[in-house]
Amino acid sequence: YFNGTSDGLMLPDVVLGTGDCTIEMWIKTASSVRYSQLIGNEGSGGFSLLINHASATSGDLALYTPSGLLLTSVSGSWRDDVWHHIALVRSGNTFTLYTDGNANGTGTSTNSLSGSNLWIARNNVYTPRNVIGYFDDLRIDKVARYTGAFTPPGPLLSPISGTILDTNGAPCARTVHLFDRASG
Repeated sequence: YFNGTSDGLMLPDVVLGTGDCTIEMWIKTASSVRYSQLIGNEGSGGFSLLINHASATSGDLALYTPSGLLLTSVSGSWRDDVWHHIALVRSGNTFTLYTDGNANGTGTSTNSLSGSNLWIARNNVYTPRNVIGYFDDLRIDKVARYTGAFTPPGPLLSPISGTILDTNGAPCARTVHLFDRASG
């Protein structure tokens, strides 16, 4: 769960380059914020995948590359408080956004997908543009996993239990909550 203010994840030195790749995730937003960055690096020559591009309640997705806005999805394909599977696929120079297994926008670009840091659920430039909601099963591959409509995959991660330890072997001070999509 990301609270939209102090939460977010950062992956250092992610370079997907100009080759085929897939970025996919399950997400359930708790409330809408315009230009919420799902994943990306806005402002450093990177890319940015945003939700609610047209307005705070438009339900569309947008992909920005270093050259600017590359593509937007059809408005209304998104609702808060519902799990959605999102996939951004690059095959050659063609980018396709999939929502719940259906192609929902395409564009063509030769730009490299890279950045000094890749931010998840947090906009690294504009603070009011963070995601409020849940992410699950985020996967980044250097392969074009989908080329047409598909049935979104089930959970990729198995339930875990036990104590989570830090690098010194001590129990972590932070509480981690795991939820499956079926029960919310």
